[in-house]
Amino acid sequence: MVSIYLLRHGESEMNLRLAEIVSGRSNHTPLTEKGYAQARAAGEWLAQHHIVPTLTIASPAVRTRETLATCLKAMDITVPTVIDDRLQEISHGRMEGQPRPEVWNEERRALLAKDPLHYALPGGESIVDVQQRKMDWLQDLVDRYPDEQVILAAGHGYAIKSLVGHFLDWDHAHITYVAHTPNCSLTHITYDGTSFTVEYVGRDIVAELAETT
Repeated sequence: MVSIYLLRHGESEMNLRLAEIVSGRSNHTPLTEKGYAQARAAGEWLAQHHIVPTLTIASPAVRTRETLATCLKAMDITVPTVIDDRLQEISHGRMEGQPRPEVWNEERRALLAKDPLHYALPGGESIVDVQQRKMDWLQDLVDRYPDEQVILAAGHGYAIKSLVGHFLDWDHAHITYVAHTPNCSLTHITYDGTSFTVEYVGRDIVAELAETT
């Protein structure tokens, strides 16, 4: 049995601007001080629950790499880390960094409504594109590291929800508005050698730790 823990990054500077800016990947964006604190808390929770990875993976984004490094430091462990582009957030192409009201104008909202799972902003990805990318990564992961029992992968909220949506047959509305992956939340997927199982999604381990301390 392989356990894959998907850890969303801690709060980033771009998270504070989501209401006004279309972020997408924004790989240059660092963590806030709160984000670092969340990453430390995530490491403490993992250690308390004896979830010790033998392999760690991160997207190339600054915020995921900072989250993973801070988390591992809090756990006081050193393990091999792989950077994988397939863990990146959904790309919004040429619209990234642009004002949200201008990007999501009436015309684009109408196009999204016609085929929400397949619609992509100019130069960007659709949800289906993200799902295929993440499924390719997940299958490659268990094929390449069949002997790793616990894998910790630092990634991004919307991409994680899209992947889970593939397994659980979620529609666009569920992925976008219903499912929640708070900063430094944990999503657990297992692989038994034949199939993947979603154990839980967006577990708020930072809040859980706070309740016990």
